[in-house]
Amino acid sequence: MDEYIVWIIQREGEGGCKRLLGMESFALVSRHMAAQLKEIEVELEHLSKMKKRWVQVEKETALPISLSTNSPRATSGDSEQYGKRKEKLIELLNSGDKALSVIAVCGPCGSGKTHLVMDVYASMRKYFDSAAWISLAQCPNSDIAVLRKTMEELQIEADFRTESKPVESYVNLLMNDLKEKKFLFVFDDVRVPDAVRKARHTSFDNKMGSRIIIITRMPGVASDKEASGRWPASMNISGIPEFIEITCLHRDDALKLFYTKALVNSSDFPEQLQKISEKIVVLCDYLPQAIVSIGASLSLKQKTESVWSEMAQQIDDIKRSKVSLNDVQKVLYLSYKNLPMHLKNCLLYCSIFPAGFLLLPERLVRLWAAEGFIEKQVSFQLEDIAERYIKELINWGFLQVVEEDELGRLASFRMPIVVHELAVSISQKEEFGAACHGIKLAEMDSNVRCLFMSEYPEDIGAVVDFPYLRTLIADSAAAGFPSLPASLPAKLKFLTVLELQGSPLKELPRNIGYQLFNLRYLGLRKTEVQQLPDSMCRLYSLQTLDLKWSKIEELPSWIGDLTRLRHVFADTLLDERQKEFLYFNSLKAPKRLKYLKELQTLETVQASSSFEKTVEKLTQLTSLCVGNMEGRSCRTLFASLSKLSSLSSLLVSASNESESLRFQALNPGRLEKLVIRGKLADETFQRPIFKSEKLKSLELSWCNLCDNSLTLLSENLLNLESLSLHRVSGITKLAFEADNSRPDNIRLAKLRTLVLREINEVNELKISAASLPGLQVLHVESLCKLSQLSSIRDLERIQSVRNLYFPQLIAMQRGNNLAAGSSQQNAVISQE
Repeated sequence: MDEYIVWIIQREGEGGCKRLLGMESFALVSRHMAAQLKEIEVELEHLSKMKKRWVQVEKETALPISLSTNSPRATSGDSEQYGKRKEKLIELLNSGDKALSVIAVCGPCGSGKTHLVMDVYASMRKYFDSAAWISLAQCPNSDIAVLRKTMEELQIEADFRTESKPVESYVNLLMNDLKEKKFLFVFDDVRVPDAVRKARHTSFDNKMGSRIIIITRMPGVASDKEASGRWPASMNISGIPEFIEITCLHRDDALKLFYTKALVNSSDFPEQLQKISEKIVVLCDYLPQAIVSIGASLSLKQKTESVWSEMAQQIDDIKRSKVSLNDVQKVLYLSYKNLPMHLKNCLLYCSIFPAGFLLLPERLVRLWAAEGFIEKQVSFQLEDIAERYIKELINWGFLQVVEEDELGRLASFRMPIVVHELAVSISQKEEFGAACHGIKLAEMDSNVRCLFMSEYPEDIGAVVDFPYLRTLIADSAAAGFPSLPASLPAKLKFLTVLELQGSPLKELPRNIGYQLFNLRYLGLRKTEVQQLPDSMCRLYSLQTLDLKWSKIEELPSWIGDLTRLRHVFADTLLDERQKEFLYFNSLKAPKRLKYLKELQTLETVQASSSFEKTVEKLTQLTSLCVGNMEGRSCRTLFASLSKLSSLSSLLVSASNESESLRFQALNPGRLEKLVIRGKLADETFQRPIFKSEKLKSLELSWCNLCDNSLTLLSENLLNLESLSLHRVSGITKLAFEADNSRPDNIRLAKLRTLVLREINEVNELKISAASLPGLQVLHVESLCKLSQLSSIRDLERIQSVRNLYFPQLIAMQRGNNLAAGSSQQNAVISQE
């Protein structure tokens, strides 16, 4: 079909005479297509027979796909075993020992090792000056790869493209950064002894109470006899690593987890399923990864003994088979076969990224949409449907939540190592995708449709010899293209995704728009590209154009021809540390932008009189960032924005830090998130937008406040879930206290995230448990004049807090060695 579409597009550009002469060519193409369709029909018949061999066709009508009501974190985390292991791990991390120590978390495949460490890491990383999660599966080739991954996680800049540079120079750079820092490193998927040797370069004992966590399936890494000889002397680690063994679940915990997943839409448990349920969890070896996957699979089937018995038989059959997978992966493979086709494609697409790769939902959704994996549904946006796909894959245990955003929504996730290994093996057999870690492209399967490059291959020109390639991702400076092969557009005519984030690329081929007819996603973020070729005006299928932090300073006028664009990211970075008010530069928006009727995301454009008229035509816009705002233009621009019924997220930034912004005319009906950078006009918090019941997240940066600002916000924004104050001025006291005169009116009752950063004038901070009963995340940083522990004495009463980042508090506790302070810290940490 791709070949046919490309051929049709090429014919559309020809004149009448050429079309007439091309009728014979059309007949040849038609015969070629018919032959290919016949081959596909034969292949489909073969696949149907293979499916019957491994997965029995449902004899009863299957239930429709559930858009899971389960929590994404529904795992074995409620068991008593899990609680004890988590408590022990927190205790080891939080001990008073200043020497660098190693904690080994060991257990069989699918036992939940990574989930446990990830859970603790999320809550404890804030208590360390530096923290990094390194999956050694992403570093298969060299010690340099481990160093590079560690330094990327810590955001330490280094040029790894210089091959002659010795390892010691990078080690010294890392040590200089960490010498006075308490650090926490997690090494996932450690397979000794070679992995331990690689890890030695990243760690040393600086007597700051630093910790290393190792996650491994191999017990030998933590055995008393072997461990002492394996840790290199350069790491200066005293004693034997601490050891936490993860075993399978107890019977009752395993059944509870299974019922949670399999009976998600049922209030009553059928008694006739009791025995077969016990048999299924036994076949899953009481391992949570397998139980979650099979339970989710059964949640879509009829709740009858015959159907569940059939599943048990399939598990038994595949475990007895000689398929080259471990037992957990065999069970996961069975669940994979039960996935709907669109979810299979989405899952395999995740496997082209390296093991342990941090996946961001918004980016992944745009990639899926470009590949055409999202099934269209009436009244639903593609992005909303794709987000539900992610939740489904999490529910099946194929993806794992890492972080949530300020509103409790999914912010990042990973594919578990055991799932990644399975998905990669399936992907290779089906020639779906592959990853290049610096090896020669000529040595790889050239028939794959997706290619991810983590390191720059020697024979980069050979990429044009992948004729069926639809996705090409080079996602780091190490893998980046200094230039694209001139023949790439002509050779890779089926390409739909070209992601070159972080590449040193300076220009695109001039003919890119004439050849890549199918291109739907073009990522040039953090590249050196300064200008887009005019031929791009022919990329009529383009959905995402990512130019953020590139060298492009103006959106071209022909962008209005790309009428299928849904997401545009474009601004230039002026200050990499993001300390200055004008750390980024917004781009000028051309008048023809108004023709982009499907546009949903636009970041970041300059405010102007022409844009004020253009923006109200963009009726599908959901997220908008506007820079260079002036007070005199606020009324007309905000009046236009108020007409956008779909707008849910808005950032406005003043032209300079002294420019006052006026919000009288701003009141979009569905706005949930508002970010303001700049000075506020008088009585700002009396305006309609600051009384909206829809507003859930408010970020104020470089704004001027007054003594009653918090009072006004808390009285009017009853549904506010996240509040962030950054570099605000004009206020010396931050008091979050309930109204004593009206005990029934709890202020900011729904607030779950509070961020206070770089507020130089505040000397008093009061947080009452009654005023913020739902607070879960508290981030307090660089309140220079705040020096008394009594200012935050009520923190231990807020039982809901599970993630606390308060370096000043920890520093005061360290310096004063206060027993009360230590117990307070532990109380907050243990709420996770």
